[in-house]
Amino acid sequence: MRKIVGGLYRNVGLKVADKGRSATWHFQIKFRGKPYSGDTKHTSHEAAKKWLAQYKDNLADKGVGLITQESIPNLEKALDTWCKSKQGQVVDSHINDVRTAIMLHCKDYLGSLISEITNPVVEAIRSKFLSTSGSGYHGAILTHNEGGANNVVKHLKSVIRSNISTSMYDNRPLVEMPFKIEDLEVQESLKGIVWPEQVPDFLVLVRQSRNPHVYTSICLMLCLGLREDEALCARWEAVNWRNHSYVVAGDPAKKISTKTRKSREIPMSEWLEQNLQKSWEAAGRPLTGLMLPTKAGKKHFEGYTAKPIARCARRLGIQNLHPHVLRASFATGHFEVGTELSQIQQMMGHQSPETTLGYIFQRPVDQAISQERLAAKMGLKTKVTHIDIEYQI
Repeated sequence: MRKIVGGLYRNVGLKVADKGRSATWHFQIKFRGKPYSGDTKHTSHEAAKKWLAQYKDNLADKGVGLITQESIPNLEKALDTWCKSKQGQVVDSHINDVRTAIMLHCKDYLGSLISEITNPVVEAIRSKFLSTSGSGYHGAILTHNEGGANNVVKHLKSVIRSNISTSMYDNRPLVEMPFKIEDLEVQESLKGIVWPEQVPDFLVLVRQSRNPHVYTSICLMLCLGLREDEALCARWEAVNWRNHSYVVAGDPAKKISTKTRKSREIPMSEWLEQNLQKSWEAAGRPLTGLMLPTKAGKKHFEGYTAKPIARCARRLGIQNLHPHVLRASFATGHFEVGTELSQIQQMMGHQSPETTLGYIFQRPVDQAISQERLAAKMGLKTKVTHIDIEYQI
């Protein structure tokens, strides 16, 4: 039996092994019709009463939108807590992106309480970001733009949002986001893409790289739609020679994960399979292990293919081409040959078809035909003379 006095009680009648647990005072109260209970973690009745009084005050403050300063972390502590809580839930590269963005671009406010990150503070962070430049691959100087500023604010929101209470049962310190600020409008730049008919010339240039791993990894990205990290983590045991397919899957033991934490099986074309077989035989037909290991037996660094891709794109006159855009080249190529959107989505590993649509670039074929017809109608000079134009792509 237990007798609750003033909301406090001790567990009685427990076994000897449970004496340590019965030594502390527990509480059971109602606040605005909602029940609350738990352990005060105090063995002294007086200390437990003081603790419960403070707990009730905190509930009352939270009920009217007030927060207690003592429980609010500063930005650096909130970031550290967020990173630890996301381990195993999201890919490590995303955690590193968030940590780097905040530590680098919000360093002047790491000691500030997250409740003090208000609109003027965020606007100051954005302004400083846009007025500076960053360093990219191999020390390249990169100009900060509006899209990058929006990403910094998005990462800041993610960290602070993890401290916002969602109900009266939630003990997190904030009741709402301390800032509400609209994203900056971003001027869309010309997007680079390797069109299907450009792939042979592109791969000829890629093959000129001194390291054959560059060629193989780019082939995996172009022909299977893999992300760069997935291509660099490619393993021989994931190749199903019998089904002529490759399985993209994570391996917790090797700290390998896919972005969505789901596996997907992608059919291999005969051309790709033959090229992988040559690499497999050259490697001694291993049953397991990385396809593209470094000399130390580890995977290559992030951005490993960026410089070769940029170099080959420049020679072909393709602007703004980077490793992740090769996934768009894969999706766009399938779209142009008539692959159903659901099938492209499955091969890309997207949870939503809207995400897949964002990777598909549509060439204005019908518009080009209409332009030529209108030019002929206007009597303007045109190479096309027949009304039934077949636009070649």
